[in-house]
Amino acid sequence: VSYPRFLLIFAMTVTYSIACPLIAPSGLFYMIIKHIVDRYNIYYIYTPIKINDRIHSTAILYVHIALLMMQFQVFTFLLMRTKGSSVLAFSTFVLLIALLVFAGHCFFHWFRNINHLTYSVTTKLNKRSKKYDYCACAYAPPVFNGLVDDGVVTRDDLMSGTGMASSSDA
Repeated sequence: VSYPRFLLIFAMTVTYSIACPLIAPSGLFYMIIKHIVDRYNIYYIYTPIKINDRIHSTAILYVHIALLMMQFQVFTFLLMRTKGSSVLAFSTFVLLIALLVFAGHCFFHWFRNINHLTYSVTTKLNKRSKKYDYCACAYAPPVFNGLVDDGVVTRDDLMSGTGMASSSDA
């Protein structure tokens, strides 16, 4: 669940996959394995924490930068190989449009109303202490939703994040 390392691998995979096509399947294999491991860790190992909402938009910004780097490498690759063909002109046009959109989004705040991120509230107000409790059930797999109804896990255990009834309940 470490954004910087994952985004670095993604940026290197995307950028250098044009020059060395063997990098693309290797990077894809790494990302699939990392996704499986991170999903397991989020479900069973980590406890929920309060994170900044801007971290996801910053990560998406870095993905856009990686794609711009890839487009720039395609442009330079075509510049060296074709020297003035119509494919180079099209690549130049796409690179300029992508740079304009990226610069408009970052510096002039265009396209800010196009938001593909939605956040769901996973907090519950504790009426006694007037504080918010973070629900551990937000990270639990959907398979565990029926455990409360069956009496295996109590709601207090889910709210505390332990996920299992104590031995004194058994």
